[in-house]
Parts: sequence; structure tokens; C-alpha cells
Amino acid sequence: MIAKTGLNEESVFIDIGAGLGKPSMHVAIFPGVKFSLGIEIMPVRWQLSLLNLQAAISGCDKLKNRSKPNVAFTQGDITEINAFKVLTHIYQYDIAFPPAVMKSIAESFNTSTTAKYLISYHKPRTIIWE
Repeated sequence: MIAKTGLNEESVFIDIGAGLGKPSMHVAIFPGVKFSLGIEIMPVRWQLSLLNLQAAISGCDKLKNRSKPNVAFTQGDITEINAFKVLTHIYQYDIAFPPAVMKSIAESFNTSTTAKYLISYHKPRTIIWE
């Protein structure tokens, strides 16, 4: 993903359907993005991502030694976010996303002036329904 999308220290990354938070934490460490946000709709999975983040910060010097954190998690519904104003890279593990959610994300991506990449778990032909 890093080589194909130019993900770097200036990137602002979001992981939609963040689950336990692995992709968000990985890009926060390498390549060390400016900021990485994971959003998860399921409260239990979001709480687990927070526990994983605490463990990662205590065990990883790259995260522990930052003057301010470059990774965070929130619990919420991505369809309630109208714009991807500062995001450069959108990643989604969209295996179980309903079509309405996929459409909302696509519309937000298409109207963003900063988002460069929409990275999906699905192959393009499986998410184009119109």
C-alpha cells in the first residue's frame, strides 16, 4: 500500500471499519503518517482498539516518544461524516459494508479536495453496482 499510494509522513489516513485497529497503528509507525484515525461502528471492537493502542504505545518507541499522538480511534458511523476534508488516504475493510455505506463513502471521497486514494478490501468489480 505504501509503494502504490505514496503513503508518507505527510499523509492523513483513515481506517473505516477499524476493528481492532491494526492498519491505523501500522501506518502510524511506518511510514509514520501525520495522523491516522480508525473509526469503528461496533462499541466492543472500538473499545478493543483503544486497549490495543495503549499496549502499542507502551511497547513501541516510535509511538511512545512522539510529542503528540499520531493515531486515534473513535466509535461512530462513517455515513454521518459529510466530508473527508483533510484526509489523503481512505482505507476500508468493507467486507460487510451494506451498499448504502459504500455509496456514502464513495460520495465523500469523490467530493473531497484532499483525498487521493480510496483503498478497498474488495476488487473494483465487486463494489460497482450501478
